Amino acid sequence: MPGAARARKKRLRPRAVAKPVADPIWELVKQMHLPMEEARGLMQALVLMGHGMEELGRDDAGAVLTIARAACERLEIIDETWIDMIQIARV
Repeated sequence: MPGAARARKKRLRPRAVAKPVADPIWELVKQMHLPMEEARGLMQALVLMGHGMEELGRDDAGAVLTIARAACERLEIIDETWIDMIQIARV
C-alpha cells in the first residue's frame, strides 16, 4: 500500500536534558544574601535600642548609638564593595 504511514518508534530512554552550568558568582551571591540581611537587621536593632535607651535617659545610650551607626556604615561599605565585585565578575 503506497502512502501508508509508519508508527513512530517509542524511545526506550528519555532524552537527556542539559543541566545549566552553575555560575560560581551566583552561588556566592546566594550564600552571602542571608548573612547580609541578618547583619542589617541586627544593626537596625542596635540603632533602635540606642534610641530607646536615649528616650529613657540612659547615660550609655550615646555609646550604643555611636557603635551601631559605625557598624551600619561599615556594613554598607561591605555591601557596596560586594556589589562592585559582582559587577566586575560579570564583565
